Amino acid sequence: MLPPSQRRIRFAAWLIALIMIWCVGLPRLARLPSVREHIGAMQTKKINVGAMFYTELDWQPPAGAAWR
Repeated sequence: MLPPSQRRIRFAAWLIALIMIWCVGLPRLARLPSVREHIGAMQTKKINVGAMFYTELDWQPPAGAAWR
C-alpha cells in the first residue's frame, strides 16, 4: 500500500490527465473534418445526442452479417 502522500500524487496525476483529455483532447477531436461533419449532420437533423440511447435506434445489421 502506498503512503498517503503518494496516493494523493497519483490521484492528482489521474485528475490532471482526465482534465487534459476533456478540455484539450476532445475539443481537438471535434475539429477533425469527419467529426465536424457528423456533428453538423446531427445538429441539422435536430438530434439530441445527449438523450440518444443505442437501444432506441432503428438499426439493422449489415447484409451478410453472421450472428452467433
